[in-house]
Amino acid sequence: MLIIVVAVMVLLYGLERIRRSIKDAKAEECRYRLFDLRDKLREMAISGEIKSSSWLFAYLDSSIAKTIRLLPELSLWKVLAIYVVYKNDPHVSAARDHLLKSLLQPENKAFADIHGEMILTLVVYLYRRHLPVIGVSVMTAVALSAIGRKLRSTTEIATESPAASTLTDFCPA
Repeated sequence: MLIIVVAVMVLLYGLERIRRSIKDAKAEECRYRLFDLRDKLREMAISGEIKSSSWLFAYLDSSIAKTIRLLPELSLWKVLAIYVVYKNDPHVSAARDHLLKSLLQPENKAFADIHGEMILTLVVYLYRRHLPVIGVSVMTAVALSAIGRKLRSTTEIATESPAASTLTDFCPA
């Protein structure tokens, strides 16, 4: 009996180590994608494709760096908590509205592309990190689509809030 208990404990320990190493690998992959994205943003500024003096550059550059720093503690639950805290914050809402208006301007297309890639990278990371939770709780493709849209909008607000972004520091709104 003792051998069975010890064997089960060793098996559970091994499974937990595998789960943790997979989680760490997903975080590293996301971190490298964000570093690539930041490098792409800076290369566009160096080449003159975008203006490094723009508040959008400062916002994206510093927010990508802040997201990289926060990535180890970033989870679906933390993003949902940030969303709940900041979804009705008037300062964040005004800054977000100004950001979205600015990103829609044709001259800011490169910034909009970087912003979209940043959001998509985080959505994919959160989805992959929490796939078992999402998979167990969601049984249909329609529900997955709805969750994906909500996760994207939730991630956008979370990544534009002061908890995970510098938007309110740089946005002139």
